[in-house]
Formats: sequence, C-alpha cells, structure tokens
Amino acid sequence: MIKRKIGHLLQKRIGSHISKGNLTMYGDNAMHFGITYWTKKYGYVCFRLPIPCGIVDYFLYDSKVRWQPLYLYLSPNATPWASTFMLGKKHDRSDWVLSRVRKKKFGHNFDTNENREELYRINQII
Repeated sequence: MIKRKIGHLLQKRIGSHISKGNLTMYGDNAMHFGITYWTKKYGYVCFRLPIPCGIVDYFLYDSKVRWQPLYLYLSPNATPWASTFMLGKKHDRSDWVLSRVRKKKFGHNFDTNENREELYRINQII
C-alpha cells in the first residue's frame, strides 16, 4: 500500500516533463530522462541523462529498474530519423551512417517539411 503511494507521488514528480525556454527535460516516461535543447544553428540537441528508468513502474507495478542506452544527437525536429550528428547505442549503425549523409546533403537545422521527399529517400538507402 505504501509502495503504491510512493509510486503515485513519484509519478507526479518525475513522470512528466518540464519546459523552460528552449530546454525540455523529460522524466521517467517514454523519453527515459531525455533532454532536448533547441538552438538556431544545430536545431535540437537531444541526449539522455545517466539515470536508471522505470523507477515509477518499480513502485507501481513491481517491474525492474533498467538502464536505457545513452545517446546524443542533433536534429532539426528532435527525432533520430532526421539527425545530422549522432553518438550512442540507442540507434543502430545505419542511423549513424545516415546522419552523416543528411548533414552533407542539408547541413544542420534544415527544414524537414521542405525536404521531406529527399529526406525519405536518404532514410531508405540502408
């Protein structure tokens, strides 16, 4: 009973996200303590904090706390499929290779709507 109360309290505290200006910090949810920061030059700088995930689920559902892979990528729309620089094991090697192709073709912080067709073609290479 007390474990569930702690879980509900943690869910309110660390289960959502907080935004302040260009910075958004995601909690223990599907984003697994991810951070996005928007810059004019690079688009979104996205990375994950080295904090174990599933803390809330541990208290609510008795599931295991787990480590998610760390990553860092630059993307015009905060998604890995449009990234122009990438580090980390979250994404497979093909994503890493394609990020270099996208950077060479578009540069950082390109308009994904304007370049949607070409971006789709690049993402189908591998």
